[in-house]
This record gives sequence, C-alpha cells and structure tokens, in this order.
Amino acid sequence: EEEEEEEEEEEEEEEEEEEEVEEEEEEEEEEEEEEEEEEEEEEEEEEEEEEEEEEEEEEEEEEEEEEEEEEVEEEEEEEEEEEEVEEEEEEEEEEEEEEEEEKLV
Repeated sequence: EEEEEEEEEEEEEEEEEEEEVEEEEEEEEEEEEEEEEEEEEEEEEEEEEEEEEEEEEEEEEEEEEEEEEEEVEEEEEEEEEEEEVEEEEEEEEEEEEEEEEEKLV
C-alpha cells in the first residue's frame, strides 16, 4: 500500500510539474506574441510618421515653387511695364523733335 501511495504521489508530482512546464511555455508564447504585436505597431507608426513627413515636405516644396513662379511672373510684368513706359517716352521725344523741326521749317 505504501508503495502504491508513493507511486501515486510521484505521478501526481510529475503531472503537476508537467502542467507547470506547460503553463510556463504558454506564458512565454503569449509574451512573445505580445512583443511581436508591439513591434509591428511601432513599425506601422514609424511608417505613418515618415509618410506624413514626406507629404509635408512635398507640400512645402510645391508652395515654394509656386511662390518662385509668382515672383518670376511679377518681375516679368514689371519689366514689360517699364519697357512700355520707355517706349512711350521715346515716342513722345520723337514727336517733340518732329514738332521742333516743323517749327524751324
């Protein structure tokens, strides 16, 4: 009887140990899964941030380009206006000269 009891106890102990080992393994697996998930989330976040930054940079560049274009256009317009004014002045001068000549004649 004692032997039987001892055997039973041993078996129980073994079972308990096995269960503990199983539980530990399960816990480890869970932890690993959680870590993986966290890593994935972090990666996703990083990617999103990078994308946002890129978009912002692109927008800024576009804005700068537009501003530059506007500036160039304005400069061109100013130049044209100046040329027109110069032409008008020249024409006036010519007219005046012609008038003077006519007076002389």
